[in-house]
Amino acid sequence: NNSIKVLLVGSGQLGSRHLQGILKNKYVSEVYVVDPWESSLELARKRSQEVTHDKQIHYSLDYSNIPQHIEVCVIAGTANVRLAQLKQVLETCDVKFLFLE
Repeated sequence: NNSIKVLLVGSGQLGSRHLQGILKNKYVSEVYVVDPWESSLELARKRSQEVTHDKQIHYSLDYSNIPQHIEVCVIAGTANVRLAQLKQVLETCDVKFLFLE
């Protein structure tokens, strides 16, 4: 069934392309996109519209609206913030599969 929730951390150039791929997955139901930069979130919004999908996407500058359980998390931030992002994710929710880009 379509019930997989995905958390994407980092929605800049690389992260927004990951979002496009995630949106093409038929098993994904919801995507939570977190990035501290509004410009990166706007890029992700724009690129999500380039792909035909029926997913619910939640954009946020922080982790305040992330559900307790996430099936897949992709961390696509830059190397200098990746460890901090990983720690924040693990403090915020339970993740079944974690990908570090």
